[in-house]
Amino acid sequence: MISEDTVERVLSSTDIVDLIQSYFPLRKVGMDYSALCPFHSEKSPSFTVSPSKQMYYCFGCGAGGGAARFLMERDGIDFPGAIKRLGERAGIPIIEEALSPERAGELRQRSQLMAIHQEVAKWFHQNLLKKPHAEHARAYLKQRQLGIEIAKDWQLGYAPSDPRIFFEWARSMGYSNELLIDAGLVAERESPTGRPRVVGRFRDRLMFPVCNDFGEVIAFSGRSLDPESNMAKYLNSPETDLFHKSKTLFGLHRSKRSILKAGRAVICEGQIDLITCFSHGIANMVAPLGTAFTEEHARMLKRLTQEVVVCFDADTAGFKAAVRTFKALAEASVFVRAVEMPPGEDPDSYIKKYGAEAYRKLLDEASDFLDFHITQRSKMVDLNSPKEQNELAKELAANLALIRDKLMQDTMINNVASRLGLSNDAFRRSVFSAIKSHQRQKDRQSKWVHGQEETAMVEEYEFQDVSSRLLCQMVMIDMGAKQWLKAEMSAFEQVQYVPDGEVLQHLVDAEFDPSTPHSVGSYLASLQKPIESSLAKLIIKPPNGNHFKAVQDAWFSIKRREVERRYREVERRLKDRGLEAGAMMDLLGELKVLKELLDRPSDGSDDALPSV
Repeated sequence: MISEDTVERVLSSTDIVDLIQSYFPLRKVGMDYSALCPFHSEKSPSFTVSPSKQMYYCFGCGAGGGAARFLMERDGIDFPGAIKRLGERAGIPIIEEALSPERAGELRQRSQLMAIHQEVAKWFHQNLLKKPHAEHARAYLKQRQLGIEIAKDWQLGYAPSDPRIFFEWARSMGYSNELLIDAGLVAERESPTGRPRVVGRFRDRLMFPVCNDFGEVIAFSGRSLDPESNMAKYLNSPETDLFHKSKTLFGLHRSKRSILKAGRAVICEGQIDLITCFSHGIANMVAPLGTAFTEEHARMLKRLTQEVVVCFDADTAGFKAAVRTFKALAEASVFVRAVEMPPGEDPDSYIKKYGAEAYRKLLDEASDFLDFHITQRSKMVDLNSPKEQNELAKELAANLALIRDKLMQDTMINNVASRLGLSNDAFRRSVFSAIKSHQRQKDRQSKWVHGQEETAMVEEYEFQDVSSRLLCQMVMIDMGAKQWLKAEMSAFEQVQYVPDGEVLQHLVDAEFDPSTPHSVGSYLASLQKPIESSLAKLIIKPPNGNHFKAVQDAWFSIKRREVERRYREVERRLKDRGLEAGAMMDLLGELKVLKELLDRPSDGSDDALPSV
């Protein structure tokens, strides 16, 4: 673990302008620098670098952070790797602190799992290339028009039908059964005698290595080669310390740059579909791994693009999967289009039958997802039936309720109402009703991680309140404001009612110096990407004027709203007919105090609020 002192020394010795200019040129604009964003395609510069704040932010795609985050995103490395690279650049030796025994054990286990996956991937691959018992696997690849170069490029492999071959190799490598189980390569089963026994997980399967963002093998997906088998066609590694299906997309480690360049991602259903597309120059592709497309998947793609094209099989199962995928992407504010594949075709078969250019045309002509939804449903039900039309309208209203971009939502409401022949106002009311229902049902708090501590926070964070947003901005750039607000919040018993209170509390408690860019940068670099980008945006364009006065005014505004909230609550309680006389007198006394506070001028000189 790299010590905090070393991290700060490295960041304080790094000039973010020099760093970024070593990758591409920047143009000076006033006090800042500007360029075309390296993280998404654009025609006019929206990427800004602030030398005074040692931060970058793109007003087009939302990428932002400090020097370490830039290297992490640009070169696909982790935080320690970024600090080590910056340290080498600055000539600063990297000092690492001793880990706790528990943490050291976790890292040792993770290292062993990483190592065994790399070695097993090589072994599977050599089986496919050279072993006689893999002849039918090579024949299958030839039949699918996947040549030896493609197999090498993707390190495809073969798991023998006889698991003893794998166990003999594993023993020769010194791998214990416990490690093989932890890696998900074998499974423990109960034998007829009641004793546990270890069995091979992958048997007679074409093996696809699954990689993390850095191209390291963390799991496997195996396709059955026995057409008579009753086993699942695809079998994936189970969840392990390395592999989480809901957070992994097949091919993403290779498609990130193509997605950025193309300005869109394409989601297909299978590994062979994706590999065929790559081999024909269509590389902005990803595929989920035998699981529903998740909100985490959507957030992963949102960091790369604002548009996704869904390309699933033209059957009922494919349509249902497409709808689920749309919902996850819509909630992440990603625009979704869908390809209407001909019956019986998938990207692999379509490209081999009609060519890559024909498939590119399908992608380019993909329709807005809700148009696709209507078209597909019209094939399943009679939309001339008022009942079926009403059911479809409800489905579409529920989907539209997920779209956060109000302009996009409004345009789609008009389009859908027109296509279904519905009253625009009536359909709009249906959508708004669905929005309210969705907001009631959805837990709007999700988790983000700061170090090992988990704190409740809205995902893809959007501030609920302009005053709270200003306070968060001020404590990031003014130490006096930060210290004053920390004291105020500690003395304010109703702090739980402050909008964005969790974020604000985390900022005032964090040990960074707002007057020192590298201290702020070190703090931000420890956060997850979404919150880092959000805060970088606040820092890079600070407001003019008296920061301390702005903080006082904003805090007074928040406290005054709390007085108003409490005043309304006391009024409501006084209307309770069953209220006892003593409780009524207490509430009337509190109401008087609250009224006096509300009648005071808004000059920031309010007294402490009474306890709730």
